[in-house]
Amino acid sequence: MTPSDYTRSRARTDTETLVQMYPELRARAFAVQGIDDYTQLKRVQDAVAKLPEGGDWKTLQREIAAELGSDTQATRKRAETVLRTNGFQAYAAARYRKQQAGKDIFPYWKYVTMDDGRVRDRRGRRLVHRRRSRGREGGAAHPGQPDRQPRDRRRRGVRR
Repeated sequence: MTPSDYTRSRARTDTETLVQMYPELRARAFAVQGIDDYTQLKRVQDAVAKLPEGGDWKTLQREIAAELGSDTQATRKRAETVLRTNGFQAYAAARYRKQQAGKDIFPYWKYVTMDDGRVRDRRGRRLVHRRRSRGREGGAAHPGQPDRQPRDRRRRGVRR
């Protein structure tokens, strides 16, 4: 399934219904706050689906902003948030399916960022080192991080 197919396959719903859904269903739904008209929501969803097909970021952002309302700075920022969130979610879902298909050949995954300068350079290296030092296996076989707060740096002996 391509990222654009993933975006188009998500069920359109309004935000009132979205918040009442189970998390498993909510992950497969498409909603934008303030849009109750399903034809308008379909146009936004189609604009997001054009991104992986090679659509121009600024053009798609303007299309979404036109559907959201008046042409203000706040509307343009909101359109960028809608495009960024749903577009990257589609890329992540497609990448996850691809990695799941090849997990018997490549059992370890690499942490990759979108290179926007907001993520520390050494974050991925620290996660791999932390898992190795505790004897845990990472990658496709690992069920995920445990649900707990990170330990205090001083107690772990990590110095800045």
